[in-house]
Amino acid sequence: MPNYDRIVAQITARAWSDPTFKARLLADPAAVMREHGLEVPADINVAMHENTAVNRHLVLPQMPLHFDRNRQPPAIGLPSIFRLDPLPRPPVRRGRKGGGGRKGGSKGRKGGSKGGGRKRGR
Repeated sequence: MPNYDRIVAQITARAWSDPTFKARLLADPAAVMREHGLEVPADINVAMHENTAVNRHLVLPQMPLHFDRNRQPPAIGLPSIFRLDPLPRPPVRRGRKGGGGRKGGSKGRKGGSKGGGRKRGR
C-alpha cells in the first residue's frame, strides 16, 4: 500500500517546481493521483484548490458517524485543520534592483544634503 502523505508531498513539490504539471494537477487531480500510485475510485470526485497570499481554502470534513448533533462541541482539542493561524505573506518586490526594497532610503541619493539631494533654484 502506498504511503499517501509521502506521495502527496512529492506531488506538491513537483507542482511548485513544474508549471505544466501544476496546471494538469489543478485540472485533473484524480488522474495525477492515480499516475502516482494512489487509488481513487471512479465514483469519487477530487477537487484541487491552490492557496495563495490572498486566498485560503478550508475543508469541512465529513461528519463522523459517532458525532452527536445535539451535543455542544468541545471548545478545545479541535484538529489543526480548524486553526486559522496567519500564514506568512510573500515579500513585496520592488521594481528597482539594488535599492534595498525601501522607497526613500539612503541608497542612491545624490548630493550630501538631508533635503533629498536635489538642487533647487536652477
